[in-house]
Amino acid sequence: MPTAIVDQRQSVPAPDRLRPACREAVSITGRPYVSHSQLSTMRQCPRRFSFQYIERARLDFQPSSLLFGGAMHAAFESWYRGRLEGITATPADLFDAFMDRWKLDRAGVGGDVPVKFCKGEDMGTITALARRMIDAFLAAPISRPNGRILGIEEQFSVVLAPDLPDIVARVDLVTETAEALHVVDLKTARSRWTEERAAEAGEQLLLYGRVTRDLARGAGLPTKLHFAVITKAKVPQVQVIDVLADQGRLSAVRDSVAQVWTAARGGNYFANPSPLNCSNCPFKSRCPAFAG
Repeated sequence: MPTAIVDQRQSVPAPDRLRPACREAVSITGRPYVSHSQLSTMRQCPRRFSFQYIERARLDFQPSSLLFGGAMHAAFESWYRGRLEGITATPADLFDAFMDRWKLDRAGVGGDVPVKFCKGEDMGTITALARRMIDAFLAAPISRPNGRILGIEEQFSVVLAPDLPDIVARVDLVTETAEALHVVDLKTARSRWTEERAAEAGEQLLLYGRVTRDLARGAGLPTKLHFAVITKAKVPQVQVIDVLADQGRLSAVRDSVAQVWTAARGGNYFANPSPLNCSNCPFKSRCPAFAG
């Protein structure tokens, strides 16, 4: 039987047992760690970072894209967990997992917060798309990876440097073959990714590779990193794109994280308005850039 990676989530230690950088993270966000999504938000718009992670401000709306991505991940997770347990889930099972997660995330922010659908979307088109993407996923080799499954949606902490807080990484899928340990990050996207797009998004995957490095060394195997991209198309496509896991790139990630964390510590949470950042921002009504 496959052996799952031990989930390293733990209760929050007493403040005097935390590293200084983690104590500082608690003072800023209330948590002794930061996530990749928090760092990405800080890069895009420090004001949104403050609304979302410090002030916990009420949302104007829930973007359908975020709800959809989380719900699709729940569907994929249910499939892989079934395989780990020797159960073959049906497309209907995956769709049920999709809907359960959608409803759970909707309830999590309050039922009176509306969903903001993209142009031409409604709940009917969303569910039809989910069914098509589930069918495409199940027909693709990524749904039946070679080797054995070691971990599914496992959460770990990464220490990149003593002066940085722990970085929380949630790994979608880890498998082991005779040749390598494979770390897979599942993505939904409007269109196919290019190699350049995968390289730009590689920071998160490199962090995941750092998480599993010791496990790979213990098994005497190299680590291989992959994006699995399922497109939101009339006929969804599934891509698997490899990302190079080298120490030089990881050093660049560490430097980038350090720069973002320095900015977060400084407390200058300025607005960074742009069509890309603001069109789907659920805090726009509160933003000083749009006051009046």
